[in-house]
Amino acid sequence: GSSTISGCSAQAVNTTTGVATCAVTYTSTSGSPHSITAAYSGDANFGASSTSAPLSQTVNASLPTYTAGGTYLFTVPAGITQLSVDTYGGQGGGNGSGGGGLGGEAKATINVTPGQTLEVNVGAAGNYGGYYGNGSGGGASDLRSGSCAATLSCALTDRAIVAGGGGGVGGFTYPY
Repeated sequence: GSSTISGCSAQAVNTTTGVATCAVTYTSTSGSPHSITAAYSGDANFGASSTSAPLSQTVNASLPTYTAGGTYLFTVPAGITQLSVDTYGGQGGGNGSGGGGLGGEAKATINVTPGQTLEVNVGAAGNYGGYYGNGSGGGASDLRSGSCAATLSCALTDRAIVAGGGGGVGGFTYPY
């Protein structure tokens, strides 16, 4: 069915450009994609009535970002059927000679269902090894799925996407 978009029922036409503008903010992805058709009833300046071709608009949701090392439970919101995931492993630890290696990056778009639970694991950065010591490696970050996700008990074999952690810096000996 069709309905008038709240706040957009009558918009003034810019007489220079011939364009009328209406901005709408959606707070839900429900019903997306939306089909939008503009209807103009005509006036003395712009002539007869007209209707635009339908425009399809897809509403994208902004979902949480996890940056602190740890394990998190994510529940897919209503209306979401795909997630674009960008995962980074933790950076390796450094020492007096420099910083550790950067963690890897893995990107994927996965199909999901509303209400599905996912286990999100964020790898921590490696430890600093002191001036002469060895820095430890950074932790891997991953997204795990399955019935285990609801209880945050997934195994490595349940990984859907994984980004490796960066290597730690090796120690060095000061020449005496």
